[in-house]
Formats: sequence, C-alpha cells, structure tokens
Amino acid sequence: MENKTTVAELVIEPTDLSSIVDEWAQKEKFSLYESTGTHTIYARNVRATKAWLSVENKAKNARIEAWISPKGVGPDFSGSFWKGYKVSVYNGQLIGPVAVYRKQYERLMRLLKAKSKEPASHETAWIVENHSSGLNKSTFVTGLTGLGLISIASGVINILNVRVVLASFQPDFADTVTVTSAFEILFGIVVFVASRLLAKGKLLALWVYGTALLADSIFNLINGQSFSYVLIGFGLLMIWQMFKFKNEWGLA
Repeated sequence: MENKTTVAELVIEPTDLSSIVDEWAQKEKFSLYESTGTHTIYARNVRATKAWLSVENKAKNARIEAWISPKGVGPDFSGSFWKGYKVSVYNGQLIGPVAVYRKQYERLMRLLKAKSKEPASHETAWIVENHSSGLNKSTFVTGLTGLGLISIASGVINILNVRVVLASFQPDFADTVTVTSAFEILFGIVVFVASRLLAKGKLLALWVYGTALLADSIFNLINGQSFSYVLIGFGLLMIWQMFKFKNEWGLA
C-alpha cells in the first residue's frame, strides 16, 4: 500500500489564490502549518485524524494537494502498515473524517474555479514514499523462508535427540516424539515451498501456506495438543496481507 492524495491544478492569479485559500482556511478552522515562499501547508484535526492542504503557487499555475493522515505525523511522513498512510479525499468513503474533509475541499475548489482562467484538472495521485513498510513482499519471503528452515531444523534435531536419549528406555514416547518431529520437518518443507512460490510471484503461495497452517492445527487437535495461537494469528495476518496486496506484488 502507498500514500494516496488528491491533486488539482489550475491557472489563477497568485493574489486571488492566496486570499481565497486564507479565507477558506480561517472559515474551516485550518491552521497554517508552514509557509516557504510559494509553498504553503495548512492542517486541521478532523476527529481522530488530521486533514492537510498543500498549496503551491508558481506564477499563475497553482497546484492544490489534499489528504488525510494519522494524527501526530507531519506532511512528509513515510506511510507504513503500522503508522498508516495518506488517504485521498476521494477514496470512496461516505462517512467519517474523509467525507467531512471532502465537503470542505469541494467548497474550496468551487471558490477557486470561479476565479480560475482555465478549468481545473483533477487527478488522484499515488505518492510513492516508502515501499519498505515492513510488510512488503520481500519481508514476507524472508519470514516464510526463516519459518520453514527453523521448523525443518527443529524437527531434525528432535529426531536425532530422541533416538540417542529416549529410544533405549522410553520407546513409546520416543515414537511419539519422532512422529511429531517428522511432521515439523514436513511442515517446514511446505512453508519453504510457499516462500519460493511467493518469491516467484505465484498466488499459489497463499494457498500452500494456508494449507500448512490448517494441517498443523488438525495435527495438534488429533494429538491432543493446544493450538499455537501465535503461529495461527501471525499466519492469518500474513495470508490476509498477501491477498490484500496480491495486485501490488504482481501475484498471479
């Protein structure tokens, strides 16, 4: 996921632009965040978020950019899964902070269009600031690869230990541990395969990993063991993220 903002460009006299935006900002209770030459930024808290308006004035060419962001961040913050992202005022939400700001923004655009010498051009722009959000494709590949290798190594070590230590005087328990360890190895292999599929951009990785988690849960249930809620929770998060970003990651 990336930061997404709404951008409008129009031709308007600098004095008209400045007076209209200043009056609008005062009426809508936006505060001046910073002003550097031809670039001015306004901000206002809207419920649990923050609304931003960036105004760039180059001669008679104006560029208006608007977005919603989490509170406590500046206009140039790099979005992430944990912190959130910039949200366009035209993202389809009918209620909430975005809808509130959309009405304010549209009032401003009507005022500016009335003074503009040419029709304003609107676009929804993707502002790419941070692809390494901590939950991108490469991170998932690394995580799945590590999980698979750790599970394989754990299974192999347990089998070797049980044969050396337990096989001679607790054969029944040794057999149980051997079966569990063998499943660990199998689980690790399947997860490792899923990581390779994900690295190659295959959507099949999602189903392979999901199958591994389901098999692990069934195995634990059959053997009377408790579920690994941490593993299941983390696994469901990864599956959700893979499905959510399958287009962005080029999964097919």
